[in-house]
Amino acid sequence: MRKAVAVLMLFEEGRFLLSDPVSRYLPEFSEMSVLTGIDRRGRADSVPASTPITIRHLLTHTAGLTYNDEEADGLPRLY
Repeated sequence: MRKAVAVLMLFEEGRFLLSDPVSRYLPEFSEMSVLTGIDRRGRADSVPASTPITIRHLLTHTAGLTYNDEEADGLPRLY
């Protein structure tokens, strides 16, 4: 929660827009892909993301990032 408050304080100062792509500040997020499934060999099938992840997505937990959820079908093996 404190991190979100700090981010919003910077937003209020006009340092960025909530619609800014995260990749502007973290280049590692520039070529994201979306998991479409897991093939028979247990490898990830994916396609390039159609839109960039924005700061708003991160703050509202709608970026599509996942965690090591043991109940998610097939994902733990990929981690």
